[in-house]
Amino acid sequence: MSLFPAMVTLLVVMMLAASSARLAQDTSLLVEQRIDGQLARQRADIALQRISATLVDDQPAAYVGSIEAIRISDQAELGDLPLMLYRVTTTGQGHRVIVRVQADYAVDGCESADDDPCTSRVRRIAWRELSP
Repeated sequence: MSLFPAMVTLLVVMMLAASSARLAQDTSLLVEQRIDGQLARQRADIALQRISATLVDDQPAAYVGSIEAIRISDQAELGDLPLMLYRVTTTGQGHRVIVRVQADYAVDGCESADDDPCTSRVRRIAWRELSP
């Protein structure tokens, strides 16, 4: 009569041990996936920074990504927006994850001839992560 409760107890303990091992495995996979996603996002952001540094030049240097020039409407009421935005899209790759990010940049030139030396400035207007 005491054999049946001992077997049930042993079965419950074995099931708890198996589920605990599975939970630990799932947690480690989730942590690895998040680290891989952060690595891919960081690589894509570094590519954005490199491209944005070349936007001041007339012809940007070689890079991985795409640059699209977007003309703002002349009838826009927001005076703070420039007439031309540059939309840059890059891809960052981790071990298993691929992340695509996109940012809009504005290039501020010199406002007057009195600016000496004239250095253009690049401003990031928007940033977004695109679905793969």
